[in-house]
Amino acid sequence: MPGESRPSLPDESDAAELRVLLDHVVDVVARIDTGVVQWVSPSVTDLLGYRPEELRGRQMLELSHPDDHEVVLASRARLAGTGRSQHRVRFLHRDGSWRWLEAKHASVPDRDGVVRSASVVTWRDFTDEQVVAERLARSEREYRLLAENASDGVVRADRDGVLQWISSSVESLAGRPVAEMLGRPFSELVHPDDRSTVSAAQAALVSGEAARFEIRLATASGAHRWISVSARPIIEGGDVVGQVAGWRDVDDRITAQQALDADRLRLRATVDSLLDPHVLLEAVRDAAGTIVDFVYGDANASACSYMQMTKDQLVGARLLDLLPGQAGSGMLKIYADAVESGVPLELDDYGYPHEILGSDRRYDIRAVRVGDALSFTWRDITDRYATTLALAASEEKFRLIADNSSDVVMRLRSSGVVWVSPSITDAIGWTPEEWVETLLETYIHPDDMEIFEDGRAAIRAGQRVVSRFRLRAKDSSYHWVEHHVSGYFDADGRRDGAVVSWRVVDAEVAAEQSLTVRARFDELTGLINRQEALEQLTGILSHPPRQGRELAVAFCDLDNFKTVNDSLGHAAGDDVLRVVGGRVRASVRHDDLVARLGGDEILVVLCGVTDLAAAVNVAEKIRSVAAQPVPTGDGSVGVTLSIGITLAHAGDDIDTLIARADQAMYEAKRTGRDRVIVFPDVS
Repeated sequence: MPGESRPSLPDESDAAELRVLLDHVVDVVARIDTGVVQWVSPSVTDLLGYRPEELRGRQMLELSHPDDHEVVLASRARLAGTGRSQHRVRFLHRDGSWRWLEAKHASVPDRDGVVRSASVVTWRDFTDEQVVAERLARSEREYRLLAENASDGVVRADRDGVLQWISSSVESLAGRPVAEMLGRPFSELVHPDDRSTVSAAQAALVSGEAARFEIRLATASGAHRWISVSARPIIEGGDVVGQVAGWRDVDDRITAQQALDADRLRLRATVDSLLDPHVLLEAVRDAAGTIVDFVYGDANASACSYMQMTKDQLVGARLLDLLPGQAGSGMLKIYADAVESGVPLELDDYGYPHEILGSDRRYDIRAVRVGDALSFTWRDITDRYATTLALAASEEKFRLIADNSSDVVMRLRSSGVVWVSPSITDAIGWTPEEWVETLLETYIHPDDMEIFEDGRAAIRAGQRVVSRFRLRAKDSSYHWVEHHVSGYFDADGRRDGAVVSWRVVDAEVAAEQSLTVRARFDELTGLINRQEALEQLTGILSHPPRQGRELAVAFCDLDNFKTVNDSLGHAAGDDVLRVVGGRVRASVRHDDLVARLGGDEILVVLCGVTDLAAAVNVAEKIRSVAAQPVPTGDGSVGVTLSIGITLAHAGDDIDTLIARADQAMYEAKRTGRDRVIVFPDVS
């Protein structure tokens, strides 16, 4: 039009320079008209693998990913309206892969200066940045999902400890909704006595250090639960701007530890109250591992008094420094053999010239192995020994003492009972006359005859015997008795049968059996306990199964067991543990091990399965049986088990084997619970 100026056109030299520039630019430059490629710079070959002539005349929609067509069309609409547009889309590479490109469009006027449909676009490779961004976004989603669904609680707080974000798992731990805790200082949610611990940890975090501590978390009901906190500072630009922490429920562990500490105190008080001396003799070994001495590791008041030393003087002292004669007398070797073999030591009427007391003494000695030490007690029977000699010298004195003894005393010959003290009537109901000229073995429980015969052989060999077996009372019941038997010698020194003293020890045997059961079995479920399971599994691992058989370990954990305790109470929780433990035990063979490791964890050791599939079948049976409703005092409860299972491999130690099964169990928890997960076998 008259009066209007047109855009100046480049002369030939300008066009040549522009062509050289476009041919060597790193980004791809293209001219697009109505969505069709008119011209593209040679750098497109490095970007998308095409030669320029292969792209001319091709539609942009044809080259872009189908999921990005709407983006391309929307960008074309913006270009028509504003003359510029920018977007990111996936373009098809010549090798068939997709590349992320950042495209910037600008409209191009024609020679008359009119903007129609043509545009110039630059393409820049954005693939690496896009992949990193997608990975970062996915990682953030995954970590948030992990935090939200972890059994442990995860929290984030600002620099001053004010809670800013809390995972949902904290609600069950704290017994209050997340919204109620957000915006509050962490110190407000803990037991008042633990706030100094929180303050010290807060100071460490502000200074850039990590902090680990255990405190009592206040719940909405006013109760407190022990939790373990592991916190780390969040540092940005060199400054601490906040903190992130994991909370783990350790209430059961600490409660159990406190109970254990109380038991230890009671045991300490019991040992200290014993009238007999008691010491702990810890083995001292040379470089070759041979026991060459013992150190007094502990001593009760009676032992200190007997040794005429304070506890500080006695504990830490060496046995041979105080009693050097123990080496030459052979006692040191006897003690060492008891430690090495684990066989309880029982010595009666043992004579020893005691260095500290400066006189010959006689002792009854008892000792059992505890780790690499001996729990050792003795009783000075010097006076009793003198009395025994006096009894042997005078039958009349012997009878007088026997008639008035609460223990039952007998004279035996091979023909039978020669004489028995009247105390037998109070002990087991018989009169002395009913026993005279009868054989002692006719009253012994059939299952204990081997013990009796062993004792008789020892007496014939000149030994003194202490043994326990059951005797039949007059009412046909059986009672445990402890027999002390030694040879009887007449005035000329000739053996003439034996003299026996015994007493009823039903209460002692019952107490010892109860202690044995408590030491090996879980009181609640009746399953073997953790210590017994680990000891038995260690023995099993030391003897590989025969060819064609495998050893499998299943780690079982009750799902949402805390909810049962919280909603129905611990009595109902105990009912559930008892029933589920019994069901698991009934689901496996007698030779398999089933143990309660603690809390709601059950370990199953399948001895001699054919293969992993067979082990999984057993685990599925356990899971199915356990899932049946459990009757409690508050109604039926539905429970499920998450089970992780693995096979033992050559060279596995017990920790490695259980850890694999435990890891598989946690995978079962993570993937939905109430399922069996096999640890990946990469062997």
